Parts: sequence; structure tokens; C-alpha cells
Amino acid sequence: MTSARFLAALAALAALTLSPAAPCAARPARPAARVAPPLAPLTRQVSVAEAFPASPDFYPPGEPDLDLKVAAEQAMGLYLVDPPRRHASERVDFADSHMQFHIWRPIAGRSMTALWSEAASWLTFGRIKYSQGARALFELLPGLEQVTLSYHEVVRPGEDGRRRSELPDQVNTYLTISLTRDAFERLNVEELRLCARQERCGKQMRASFSRVSLNQAYLKGAR
Repeated sequence: MTSARFLAALAALAALTLSPAAPCAARPARPAARVAPPLAPLTRQVSVAEAFPASPDFYPPGEPDLDLKVAAEQAMGLYLVDPPRRHASERVDFADSHMQFHIWRPIAGRSMTALWSEAASWLTFGRIKYSQGARALFELLPGLEQVTLSYHEVVRPGEDGRRRSELPDQVNTYLTISLTRDAFERLNVEELRLCARQERCGKQMRASFSRVSLNQAYLKGAR
């Protein structure tokens, strides 16, 4: 999908989803605002039956804010694998003014500096050529106040060759990075683009983000 279609989808959803409802007798009342969820737990489980959703939309029927989540995924360009190969842990959570993207990103021997630099770039600019990143989300969703990207690994206990394990998958979040709207407006994007390309963004750049946290307990055992 092209960049223009990403923006068109988000623009339409911004009007329907986050803008204040105009008074109109024929228009259904907006549901009460949901409380923004805390960041997802560092460790969680996904059952075998739910690990690889087969639905073309990935999310289950009745998923809240489905259209918004799908359009936001397209704008970020983070998820390169389609169902049924995409793991259930790779999803978008949204409530009130906070949108969080979860992506399975193996550490694979890379340094935390390299991984954090990559995550900062993907959060801000998006992952692929036509992706727009947090810039598009903040511009087109005026009620959005925070965007978060979390990296995790998935451990599939009991796998033996081609035999399917019945034990739940263990999802371990090891890196979480957030930008609020205010932090994004102050961000030196050209400096970030340069250090991310070189995979060496340092403490000064990390201080520009609203949150950068590592799951040290998991990393100690994973490296």
C-alpha cells in the first residue's frame, strides 16, 4: 500500500475515532472513554490455540477500534508477516490517548545500543519505505498523546522438531520506548536519523524520549 493510502486511511479514522463528536440527534452516543492501559506486562503467555491467528484482519471479531489499529499498523509499517504466520503477540493496543505497538524482535546477539537505536527510528519514522511513523499518528490523530513501541522475544516451550508443543508461548518484553506528543515536538529528528543509521544513539538522544526501559532480569539470562 502506498504512502498516500496510509495517510488517507488515518485521516478518515481521525475524524471518526478521536475527534470530539459533533452534536447530532441521529448520531449514536460515543462510548465512555476507556482508561488508558498500563504498559503490557513484561512477561505474558499466549496459548497454542491463539498463537497464530488465521483471520485476514489478524484481530478477533469484536476487537475494539479495529479499523484504527489496522490503519495505524499500515502507517508504522512494523508488521511484515501476514496471518497465519504472524504471532498473536505482535499487536496494537489502544485506549484513551495511548497507542502501543508490540513486535517480536529477536535479540540475535545485537547490542542494546543497536536495538534501542533501531527502535527509536522505527517508532519515529516507521519501519519501511512508505511508512510514516509517529509523525503521521500525531498529525492525524489529534487526541493521541503517547505512542509506545515494545520489543519482545517469544519462547516456545517444549518444541521438538516439527512436533507441536501444547505448552503456552512465553512472551518476554525486553525493550520499551515511548514518545509523548510534547516530546516528539522537541525531538531533533535529523540527529536521530543519523545516529539510528549508525546504530549508536547515546544517552543524550535517549533523554529526548519519554520512556526508554530495559527488562534487565530477562536480558541477563538471554545474553
